[in-house]
Amino acid sequence: MKTIADKLAELAIGEKNENTADAFGRSAFNRYYYASYLITRQMLKDLNTSWASTGHSKIPELLENSIIKRIRTEIKNQNRAGLIPHNEAEKLKYISISAICELTNVLRTAYSARVTADYDPEIRVVRDGHNMKLRDDTLDSAQKWVKRVSQFTKSLLKVWSHLGLS
Repeated sequence: MKTIADKLAELAIGEKNENTADAFGRSAFNRYYYASYLITRQMLKDLNTSWASTGHSKIPELLENSIIKRIRTEIKNQNRAGLIPHNEAEKLKYISISAICELTNVLRTAYSARVTADYDPEIRVVRDGHNMKLRDDTLDSAQKWVKRVSQFTKSLLKVWSHLGLS
């Protein structure tokens, strides 16, 4: 998916016709979002198969509520039982909270851009130097969504596994 998005971004940036550049740019934003979403969905599936069917716009809430609550509860239980020391418990909490905050920020930004790209044709993807911009998002920043989502989901999977939740 990211490879397709990269090609669409390249076509958008290189296109002389503004209407065609807009169309390629919209499609690139869309594909970057879906690449990020699919990575997140796979993580959710790995954590709990029922979470994989969570609606796109509801994923940040799931992360901020159910998933972080489950991690915090398990950390607390294992710390009380003497299975993990206090400093390790604090480190795991910090890693999971940071990953969830960052992941939800990326997903909300990416989802918003995807919705605009798909449903608001009056809001144009415009040239911005050697880049394309949709509202406040650039294709350069959208390209980074995938790497960031991958990084944060790996952190969460590692914590989940370390706690024996998988």
